Amino acid sequence: MSAKFTIEQLRRERTYLDLTPQQQKLVEIFLGTSNKLAAVQAAYNCKSVESARTMSYSLFANPKVVVAWRPLVVSILSVKNST
Repeated sequence: MSAKFTIEQLRRERTYLDLTPQQQKLVEIFLGTSNKLAAVQAAYNCKSVESARTMSYSLFANPKVVVAWRPLVVSILSVKNST
């Protein structure tokens, strides 16, 4: 995998395209912030932190969501480890 994998490339990946619009927003916000709670709150318009926290467990355990963001995270980690 190339170390230059970008969010634009992610948006063309089949695994990303298979997500719902809210799941896509969740993935993009999470990749930009590294904050699962903030990503859930923004993508799902949660009324409370507790509801966002509860939702985050199931959303980030969803195999479709994990498979969608994994290539970009692996790419970022490989760049960090090679420096």
